Amino acid sequence: EAVCKYYDDLNLDDGYEHLINQNIIQQIEYKIISDFHFKLISYVKKSNEEMLLDEEILSDSEWKKITELARINWTKLKSVISSNEELIFMLELERQYLNQHHPQTG
Repeated sequence: EAVCKYYDDLNLDDGYEHLINQNIIQQIEYKIISDFHFKLISYVKKSNEEMLLDEEILSDSEWKKITELARINWTKLKSVISSNEELIFMLELERQYLNQHHPQTG
């Protein structure tokens, strides 16, 4: 579901070229995320062909490497984003994710 959201929300069926051409994404940003993007595509194709269950994917070492790459790239992206609005949005996404996956108790 999260992978579909990544492609659908960003309209990435044809890659990042249209986002770069429209100046939505800068070349430096693309350089940071491109390795992750292609590794994710490859993994999705493999997991679909092998019909992996969610539990199998979450425990797969290759998937763990991809998610770690995503985390590293996210941090790199935050360091090159020049727009305060974009940076605030990224921080809000982090907050939402943390609240969803690690809710505060009490």
